[in-house]
Amino acid sequence: MENYQIDGVFSFITNRKLFFGKNGIYLLPSIIQEIGNSFLFILSKSFSNSDTWNNLFRLINGKGKVFIETVSGEPTVDSIDLIVNKYRERVIDVVIGIGGGSVIDTAKAVSVMLMEDGSVEEYLEGIATKKPIGIKKFLIAVPTTFGTGSEATKNAVIGKIGVFKRSLRHDNFVPDIAIIDPTLGYDVPVSVRISSGLDALTQLIEAYTSLKSNLYSDSLCEKAFYLVGKSFEKVIFNQDPTYDDFSNVALASYYSGVCLANVGLGVVHGFASVIGGMFGIPHGVVCGSLLYPAVLKNLQKLIDTDSRFFLEKYSNIGNLIYGKCGGFKEGIERLKLFLERISSLAKLRKFSEYGVSERDIDNIVSKTSLKENPVKLDENDLIEILKQVL
Repeated sequence: MENYQIDGVFSFITNRKLFFGKNGIYLLPSIIQEIGNSFLFILSKSFSNSDTWNNLFRLINGKGKVFIETVSGEPTVDSIDLIVNKYRERVIDVVIGIGGGSVIDTAKAVSVMLMEDGSVEEYLEGIATKKPIGIKKFLIAVPTTFGTGSEATKNAVIGKIGVFKRSLRHDNFVPDIAIIDPTLGYDVPVSVRISSGLDALTQLIEAYTSLKSNLYSDSLCEKAFYLVGKSFEKVIFNQDPTYDDFSNVALASYYSGVCLANVGLGVVHGFASVIGGMFGIPHGVVCGSLLYPAVLKNLQKLIDTDSRFFLEKYSNIGNLIYGKCGGFKEGIERLKLFLERISSLAKLRKFSEYGVSERDIDNIVSKTSLKENPVKLDENDLIEILKQVL
């Protein structure tokens, strides 16, 4: 057999099918009826009380067996096990998650664990005693907030309050179908828009500057940064956004999920998994708080090591967001200005208000992974970032 040098090869995984557009959620009845006749809906509390759900339920009711679970908060081992044990002996053809990232992660984990035995805790990365077989119930994800990108990812983040946050992960766990209807974002409170929007922005920046980034992920991120520049502030701070603005942010959010699933993320998400597990701070708040100081620290270290490749990427982000051609230094200054303004407008609570103190810093740092961060950060760098958000 001949030997060939294989270099620069990348793979990409995403949904089997995406439906995107105004009132796209009303395609759901016809979609699920083509798949089966027993449907488990996992809904956010706010969506379950909405006119949209009432209208949708009228279209679905009588078309098959409909089971409904309403959930709130981020998924935990106990909440997943409770739902799974309730439905494990029933015939379920399709699991449909409609809500924010936590709801979709719940639906994802339920669709997996309906095909497994035992507790979801036994299958979580880092503590697993069992390996997932890699199959799930047919899964449809419908985000109502635009930020987590969970509708395009291959993992579900599951917590145990005060103990950990871990992922249930497999390439086959990406939702089979994603339905993204930008109109679902209209009634989302500004506080949720800010949290989820900052999560999406963090994912885009970290994916674009990831050590595993590639031509495909870069092209999606670059388009997303352009969309962010046009519509991000209008939508998340409710500055008279139009449907086109919601559409732009919804698509940018989807791209953030697609890219994070394929190329990994950086130090902000390394922090987030630790801090979220220890203190229960909302994921988007952790990311949004840490993004600006983390980017500044990365830029400083890249300049110190003369790492031009990633510095040019950060510069590209700034120029793309502003929708203007610009030089290398101009792009970096634009990015700093944008992140500083977003941080100021977001007015996120300091970590100390959630119970984090300086005596927790060493423990957090010791557990934080740099993941695919574009530059090596040492312990002092991580401490410096954290102290800025206490």
